[in-house]
Amino acid sequence: MLRVPRLVEYFRGHPLVEHEPVGLRVSRYLTQDRHVRLSIWNNEQALAVIALEEREARRLAAFLARRFNPATRAPLLDRVRAQAEQLVGRRLG
Repeated sequence: MLRVPRLVEYFRGHPLVEHEPVGLRVSRYLTQDRHVRLSIWNNEQALAVIALEEREARRLAAFLARRFNPATRAPLLDRVRAQAEQLVGRRLG
């Protein structure tokens, strides 16, 4: 049987959130049609699988790498609220 060149990593589910022994297996295929396959595993069985094109895999990686800082989000929310209040003509919240 011919083995497809790929990189594989397994990530365990959060122990305080997941009640079953589930995990995420990520396979990066190094073939001509490069793609990433994500699969949800429970014990030895794959429950769901999705393949992402390289572009979508990069977008997912960027999303996961973003840091959320509530302090930087507050000014944006304040601006949106102020614009909404102007449109409505009264104070919101």
